[in-house]
Amino acid sequence: MARAAPQLNLFSIGFPVTLLGGLILLFLMIGTMQPTIMQAFDTGLRVWLR
Repeated sequence: MARAAPQLNLFSIGFPVTLLGGLILLFLMIGTMQPTIMQAFDTGLRVWLR
């Protein structure tokens, strides 16, 4: 691919695609992770405000 289109470096394309894929996965999983995040947040507040 570097010979066919040298201006399209693999790293300059791969990193944004990986970043976008991670953000999409995080967006799709936020509903599943919400109870765990809320429990950790509540526990942290209870320890901090003790």
